Amino acid sequence: FDPEAWTGMLPAVLHAAVIFLLNKAYRHVAEALTDLENHRTQEAHDNSLIVKRFLFEAFDCYIALFYIAFELRDVDRLRVELVSLFSTDAFRRVFTEAVLPLLMQRLSRRRHAAPP
Repeated sequence: FDPEAWTGMLPAVLHAAVIFLLNKAYRHVAEALTDLENHRTQEAHDNSLIVKRFLFEAFDCYIALFYIAFELRDVDRLRVELVSLFSTDAFRRVFTEAVLPLLMQRLSRRRHAAPP
């Protein structure tokens, strides 16, 4: 365990947080833009929304990695960025898919079990 390694990962962890927040914000923008379009079918509407979200999220997630890999050509920094992004995303998924539902279930049980 190297404490300095964690401080080196801080920018990458912050980058992962920014990616998450931008994707969340862009989801609303993409839905609003797609609703303004005049699609003949729901399928065309859905496909347009999927394309918008995919293009933005792919660009947002991978542009920094491409910059580090092909412009800076810094393999060590790329490794740190990749490990940080994947670790942060794995932690987020575990929290939202396992821990949060468990907490909500326990909170719900307490509410129903508490006497009025």
